[in-house]
Amino acid sequence: MKTLKLSLTGLTPSKTAKRKESVCEEADRVVSLDRRNSYGHPLDNFTDIAKVFEIVLNVPVTPEQAALCMVGVKISREAHLHNRDNLVDIAGYAKVVDLIHEERKHRLANLPLGGTQE
Repeated sequence: MKTLKLSLTGLTPSKTAKRKESVCEEADRVVSLDRRNSYGHPLDNFTDIAKVFEIVLNVPVTPEQAALCMVGVKISREAHLHNRDNLVDIAGYAKVVDLIHEERKHRLANLPLGGTQE
């Protein structure tokens, strides 16, 4: 009977091997860099998206609500069929809502007397 010798050499990850980004890390990168470079700040981008939703729905829609609706789309898709991208997008839209809140506070705090930005 033949004896097989197994070697574990080469099976341990090298110290230079790149670790795969977590869902949250990828979402942070995409929202903070990729999408920001393409579409500008989420407050401005989702204000525009909310305006489109308002036309379609014939009701007022805030930028936060627009982002939360996108979370709903991704939850629905994920419930139907797992796709890592759905999870990345859910985390990304959650970050977008937070960025919208923070940017709105920042802009309101920096308004000149009279209440409008020029």
